[in-house]
Amino acid sequence: MKAKKELVGIVGAGPSGMIAALEARKRGAEVFLFDSNPRVGRKLLATGAGRCNLSNAGATAERYYCDDADGLGKALSIFGPKQLVKYFEELGIFTFSTPDGWYYPLTESASNVVDILEAHLRASKVCLCMGVKICGLSLEESGFCLSEANIRRVYHVNRVIIATGGKASPASGSDGQMFTVLEKLGHQVLPVLPALAPVLTEVKPIKGLRGVRLDAGVSLFANNKLLQSTFGNIIFTEWGVNGPGVMDLSYLVSLNSHCYQEIEIDFLGAGEQLLRKLLEDARFKRLPAAVVFESVLPARLVRLFMERVGLAGDVLLQDVSRGTVETLLRHLRHFRIAVRGTRSFDHSQLSIGGIPLQQVNPLNMESRLIRGLHFAGEVLNVAGPCGGYNLQWAFTSGYLAGKGMDG
Repeated sequence: MKAKKELVGIVGAGPSGMIAALEARKRGAEVFLFDSNPRVGRKLLATGAGRCNLSNAGATAERYYCDDADGLGKALSIFGPKQLVKYFEELGIFTFSTPDGWYYPLTESASNVVDILEAHLRASKVCLCMGVKICGLSLEESGFCLSEANIRRVYHVNRVIIATGGKASPASGSDGQMFTVLEKLGHQVLPVLPALAPVLTEVKPIKGLRGVRLDAGVSLFANNKLLQSTFGNIIFTEWGVNGPGVMDLSYLVSLNSHCYQEIEIDFLGAGEQLLRKLLEDARFKRLPAAVVFESVLPARLVRLFMERVGLAGDVLLQDVSRGTVETLLRHLRHFRIAVRGTRSFDHSQLSIGGIPLQQVNPLNMESRLIRGLHFAGEVLNVAGPCGGYNLQWAFTSGYLAGKGMDG
């Protein structure tokens, strides 16, 4: 007698849910992929500013925030960046990497990637249940019952993969509602907080810098204790600072909201020695001091900091004492602004918290508490910096969850 096919319900058709569905089908399961959006991959379409930053060569456990570094390391060792690149090639998604290890599709098009994944889902005969919002999950003798709002319709399955995301970008469907359901089933849910979010700061010190963008070193302090430092692109806004250089620190801003926090910006970074050489070479050339500083820094930034040390915008460099130059350089290296928090989930690319990774088997993403319940992607308490790390985690966990339908 032929064995009955395993029925698998996957809630969430984002990056992790799509890969999980393909892998579960490979293992002979009948797969139902649910999403409240009318089409798969909505969140994937926005990644990398539409270019789809798929992974990063540096995606090791050490680069992530999570509650189980060992478990994360095991998962990435099975399906890390190299395995993902090969996997995508087999699907017809070819990639290239930048010198700093950021992987993009050869077409640099997130839309193309979604088209290809959707085509494979359909070819694999995954049942795409789009426009269906699953709001309920309950245990049954033979597995689980998934239900739509107001129990309008129910679906009985043997296994479930929750790939609903966290709370970031709720317009894409990640509203965090499933966390309440999971708590009722007995799962621990860590507080869900914004990550990869713009940082709100005191606005008076940055008045006049709105729109200024540059690469800079950024350090976050809580009660005057250094938490972490990054280097990356930042942009000043009317409410604070945006860009990867501060977004990579925003999860720590969320976790330390009870503390007095400041960010310290080093505008000079690796360019300090070059600037010092330019200043020395130009000291007797009757050049305006601002012009020399503008060789490496945005003009509005230079003017603002010159004002702070009492220098007129047209002062000649030779008329500025070396001591004043050093004071100006010190201000540019150690510019501190008080932090007021992060922008909301509406403006966040990611959230932290949710299901602790410790409560999941890292080899197949199955709950250690409820047999047959698996997780993938942002619903788990794992967060990486900008640059493809979080899509790598989505694909890794989705692959392992789908592959877990074997056992």
